[in-house]
Amino acid sequence: MARTRRAGCGPPGRDRTPVAERLGVSSGTTALIDGVQPLVAGALAGPLLRQYVSRRQWLGLCLGVSGVVIVTAADAASATGVAWWAYVVPFLGMLSLVAATFLESRSRTRAEPGAATTVHCLSSAAVFTSC
Repeated sequence: MARTRRAGCGPPGRDRTPVAERLGVSSGTTALIDGVQPLVAGALAGPLLRQYVSRRQWLGLCLGVSGVVIVTAADAASATGVAWWAYVVPFLGMLSLVAATFLESRSRTRAEPGAATTVHCLSSAAVFTSC
């Protein structure tokens, strides 16, 4: 099957997947790291946004994030020919999406979804076309 290059249209954190895969990170591990984004956002919502997070919720958040770290570490240990820093790329993408979400939620002015999507698409296209 021919490999196609995905257009850079979507949240900037999500478009680094082809970059990570070109560096040798498996698509399953990248998807797992993408999937943990709500857990990380939930874990940071308490301290950064001053939202109440119960002990039971903290336990669930910590268990979920720990599971992702264990699976990613196991994948990194079993991968041959993949630099350790290649696994940082999906985490940085996911963390940039979390940071953008928090910055947007703290903003006093709200951006319309169409304008926000346009900015995401153009910035992603610029960054990942150069990669």
